[in-house]
Amino acid sequence: YLVALVLFGCCYAFFSLRLLFLCVTFRVSRHLSRSLFFFCLMMRRPPRSTLDRSSAASDVYKRQDIDGTLVKDGTLAIDREYMDVVGRLVDKGVVFVACSGREYRCEKKLFAAGADKMLFVSDGGTVVRTPKEILKVDSMSDEVWKGMCSMVRESMPSCDYLMSTPWSWFAWDGGNRMVHWLRDSYGYDIYEVPEMLKLEEQQVIKFAVYHPNACEEMCAPLFTPTWKDKAVMAAAGKAWMD
Repeated sequence: YLVALVLFGCCYAFFSLRLLFLCVTFRVSRHLSRSLFFFCLMMRRPPRSTLDRSSAASDVYKRQDIDGTLVKDGTLAIDREYMDVVGRLVDKGVVFVACSGREYRCEKKLFAAGADKMLFVSDGGTVVRTPKEILKVDSMSDEVWKGMCSMVRESMPSCDYLMSTPWSWFAWDGGNRMVHWLRDSYGYDIYEVPEMLKLEEQQVIKFAVYHPNACEEMCAPLFTPTWKDKAVMAAAGKAWMD
């Protein structure tokens, strides 16, 4: 009886302590995974010109992708705990840079609480700016983006397209599903321009081809071979070619 009681007591104590250890480990790891997430990012010193022009002189520069990392794709909500960490980084003199394929206005909405103290890299790296000043823009020539427009309209009838400037997006059909999705889910500022080829003196920074599920395949026969040496091209999931 005594031996059985002692064995039972030992087993009970062992499993109770193990359960307590697992619970504590889970709580600590969950807390650290959120808090340390931002400190495990790639860190490097920015070019001196960027620091000087942004008026955010600091010896530390931190950049972080947005979609699929800080927010769920197609949403406009960031966990408040992440924003608390961002705020503490900024208060310590860290230059926090939000990087995304999204447009600037969408990025600014996501980081509304601390946007005035941040830098933004938007539209796939074509624009670098603060809320008050555009620091750098990489734009396409009229020949390139107008050639892309003509090719999609004439040779790729199953695809849609949009183009972006540092200030807004343009769509030739403002009522289609793709445009509604970008406006409603991502908060894009999009204008309908049926005769897009008539636009002049636009700083076009991105041209995006859209197909619901096979955009890269649709672009492969003609679009990609024609423009791959004249612009930086990147497939964004199954639906986009930027």
